[in-house]
Amino acid sequence: MQLQRRKINKESFARSVLIRHCMATPLQQVGLQVWRGALLMCDFILHHVQLFRECYCLELGAGVGLASLIVAPYAKRVYATDIGDDILKNCYLNLNYNEHLLTNRSIYDIIRVRELNWLDGIPKLDSNSAASTINGQFSWLKDDLLELYDCVDTIIACDVIYDDNQTSALLTLIKDILTLRNPKNSRKTVYVAMEKRINFTLIDLEETAPAYNHFLSSLDELIVKNDCKLTAQRIDISFPQYFQYERVKQLELWKLTAGLE
Repeated sequence: MQLQRRKINKESFARSVLIRHCMATPLQQVGLQVWRGALLMCDFILHHVQLFRECYCLELGAGVGLASLIVAPYAKRVYATDIGDDILKNCYLNLNYNEHLLTNRSIYDIIRVRELNWLDGIPKLDSNSAASTINGQFSWLKDDLLELYDCVDTIIACDVIYDDNQTSALLTLIKDILTLRNPKNSRKTVYVAMEKRINFTLIDLEETAPAYNHFLSSLDELIVKNDCKLTAQRIDISFPQYFQYERVKQLELWKLTAGLE
């Protein structure tokens, strides 16, 4: 794993985010890289801080934990979730590098790194599952599950649209989370940042974005079939840029909301 370092002075350190990440990985470990969708999400959070104040945030596919770190100073709690020991341990290590971001609170209390496999669905809140969640550094505790069910009102996901099976599992999980009848806040919001991957296919004989197209078709199906009054819209991404990266035209940010009666 390559650790990217650069020298920074004391003044700039207070407003810097230090991230341990890889420059290249196999597909199974893409969560060890920093992708442009995460940087777009971070820009959005910093420009719309009011949307994230006092929120209970769940990040799906947190990877190195960058977006979770950016939202943490404004949130009551952040659950940075992913799968794989290497990815989860690296995410937790990045908390250690960024304790300076929170002055009056412990970063380890605000951000909790937890394992969440989309194919397994939402961790069950019952006596058996609660008892089984106390084993392992990144397992869900009973208090975590209570907050997941009763408090989480904001979900973010970055650079997670690249595999059709994973996308389908992600949207199913989002649907299930949105339909949880949260006693403290019946309205939940999901933000998904992505970069369309353009490929030339022999089938179409033209450039297409198959993973993105699958996301759109699956989202349309979810809106039609879902019972949580789901709405989806693309967000204008002309807001200011705080991070240094190329904001290419393939970058998109989507907002999904649901209101339960």
